[in-house]
Amino acid sequence: MTEPKVSVAMITYNHEQYIETAVRGALNQKTDFPVEIVIADDCSADRTPQILSQLAAESDCIRLILRDQNIGAEKNFADVYARCAGEYVAFVDGDDYWIDDEKLQIQADLLDSAPELSMAFHPVYAMSFDGEKEAIYPPDRKARYTLDDLLSGNMIYACSPMTRRRYFPGYPEWKFKSRAVPGDWVHNCIVATNGPIGYIDRVMGVYRRHHYGQWNSINAVQRIQSVIDFYTNIGGLIGDDKSGVVRQQLSETEMKLARAYCRQGEVAIAWAAVGRASRNLLGGVFKAPKRYALTILHVLGASFMVPFRSIVRSTK
Repeated sequence: MTEPKVSVAMITYNHEQYIETAVRGALNQKTDFPVEIVIADDCSADRTPQILSQLAAESDCIRLILRDQNIGAEKNFADVYARCAGEYVAFVDGDDYWIDDEKLQIQADLLDSAPELSMAFHPVYAMSFDGEKEAIYPPDRKARYTLDDLLSGNMIYACSPMTRRRYFPGYPEWKFKSRAVPGDWVHNCIVATNGPIGYIDRVMGVYRRHHYGQWNSINAVQRIQSVIDFYTNIGGLIGDDKSGVVRQQLSETEMKLARAYCRQGEVAIAWAAVGRASRNLLGGVFKAPKRYALTILHVLGASFMVPFRSIVRSTK
């Protein structure tokens, strides 16, 4: 096979219902350059490996890895990425898919024409459990985004980006220990340290929302804590010049955690989160005074309610 210009990186696990659609979306791409599709199945217990083997027999551009033991999504992704040979890498998980057969050409053309860009992405449809689709656009819909935008929240869905392969050296060790932290967010931030992000205002993929996904399998407090883990660790990868931005985001996320603990009646832990938020504000730029004040009032109200509830219970 000719050396590919673009590698498609796909990881999959127990996706027998979806995997053919995902692979066909990649095979159907119309490009004026060679493409390889690198797929790694993480020891699925269903028919995913058999379906993949049949698809691989149809095209010599598919490079298939069938694992004999499960290694987890992060390690599976890291290994697939390391095997990619293209100048650019596009991503699609085994349960998502592309709906535009010009996607790879459009993104590669943009990266070719703008060497300062670290990656390019586009909006997607988010498909709910019942099959309903909703177009998800990033904030502002501007031509260029930056690392600062990404630090405010990951607006790039996993089936959307195309990156310059050389800009991602691999996951840091802490990512393998913090599995609830979204891997694509970490990846995108690392890549974006190398330059701005190009945006193409054209819906070209579908992201499926599942009940059984890792993010959906944890509660609200655990989700917020995973975001705190992200901000706590990402600072070491993106440079001191972003420390104020990271501290600001850490503070706002700790305030969310305080409110979540209040809703559970765990006021002492909520106050601890407020304390951490305050300390982070000392090192950052205070941009959310109203939210901070509302959080303090929220926790104060919860503090007064705890003894009140005890009195009510004792009179019954």
